[in-house]
Amino acid sequence: MPTGIGNIFSSDFQLKEINPQDELIAKDKMLGEVLKIVNDSPHLTTAEVLEKIRKQPGLSGIFLGDKFGSFGSVLQPGIFDGSTSTTPTTPTTPAPPATSSGISQNVQLLINAIPIAHEGHVITSEYHNSLRDALRAIAGQIGLTVQPVSTARILTFAPNFMPLPPNERGNNIEWIIDLSKASVPPEISGDTLVQGGLPVQLPDDAMIQGMIVRFSRASKTAPDPKVFKITLNRLKLDSEREVNATPILVFDLKAEKEKFKQTKTIKDLESDDDTDFSTNLSKILNLSRINNETHQYFVTAEWNGVKESAKFAVNSIQIVCQA
Repeated sequence: MPTGIGNIFSSDFQLKEINPQDELIAKDKMLGEVLKIVNDSPHLTTAEVLEKIRKQPGLSGIFLGDKFGSFGSVLQPGIFDGSTSTTPTTPTTPAPPATSSGISQNVQLLINAIPIAHEGHVITSEYHNSLRDALRAIAGQIGLTVQPVSTARILTFAPNFMPLPPNERGNNIEWIIDLSKASVPPEISGDTLVQGGLPVQLPDDAMIQGMIVRFSRASKTAPDPKVFKITLNRLKLDSEREVNATPILVFDLKAEKEKFKQTKTIKDLESDDDTDFSTNLSKILNLSRINNETHQYFVTAEWNGVKESAKFAVNSIQIVCQA
């Protein structure tokens, strides 16, 4: 038997219908046909080559049932690329296709997703947001740490105003609370102050962005009360009285007859002449940053009027925070 042929045709294989006298000739012929199939199939896997050999007329007899046996050991990658090495190699997963610019495929896809602006067309939020996504991906590829995008949270509170301590004149009364609102009592006598406070739990270290108050007025024709005011306050934990609280956002609503949803943002403080920190940005930032370790936060509602004054009701309070 020629050198090397015995390694291919091992005990795992049988020759069918081969005369013993012609065995060497048959084996050489088969080997030649097998190598021709291998050389003609450079892009096929070993299993695919073996399957092709199996289906070749005249060669199927070299297999024993479905076993490839040691015959497959000669069909290693070295056979396909002309290498003389017979050491088996472990297949590796091909790397993702690289772009000509050297950036990752993910970044390239994000860049491709940025819409192309055309003269006269409206630039929508899609342009801005897709550009942000691409920039974040590029920053991540070059090793920069990109902070998570801050998100706004809207916290909604029912106006369940709690009683406040009596004032100096002793003429303050409580709001009437039901499931959907807090109302000024319909029947009052003389100069009356309706007061109440609502503790609010806000996310620590977030920034207060604004507040939204929804309310209603019982009569458009009735005279305005002296006071109808909703205030978001901050109070130091070691303070004993709410009178020591610092107002953050103040809503003066006594003259409102049509618009029953009012919004006030922290930026309004910069032009509010009634505050003593209107020109001091550091104080504004300090006041808007929530610090639950040193302060508590609450909303106060105050109505002051007489019997004929327009009665108001508060429906909901929402505080907008930026985490």
